[in-house]
Amino acid sequence: MKWMSLALVMALTVGLLGCGDSASSGNKKVTITAPNTVELKPGEKKNFAFTIKREGFDEDVKLSFKGLPEGVKADGPTVKKGDTKYEVPFEAGEKEGETKDATVTAEGPTGLKTDPAKFTVRVKK
Repeated sequence: MKWMSLALVMALTVGLLGCGDSASSGNKKVTITAPNTVELKPGEKKNFAFTIKREGFDEDVKLSFKGLPEGVKADGPTVKKGDTKYEVPFEAGEKEGETKDATVTAEGPTGLKTDPAKFTVRVKK
């Protein structure tokens, strides 16, 4: 009987408090800062600085880019644990004249909340 009572108390404790990382996963947050404008010439490769601020964790974070102009590529780097700044290589296609608003977001541990950064990407001569 004592063992059943102890097992019940332990099960209720784990159920109410959670276990391991999942109890604190809602507190993990990344804020990304991007340059206002990424400006490239047709065919140009150039690095631009992005910074991240982690809150509640210190693990690798992968950046991903959405909304880039046609022909523009950006390496979605993994920002290693402890690093806060990363030079992201952008490469423009041969087409000029396109300007688009883009977004960078972060992917990381389960429960991660991201404040994405918006910036403008312009390809011109």
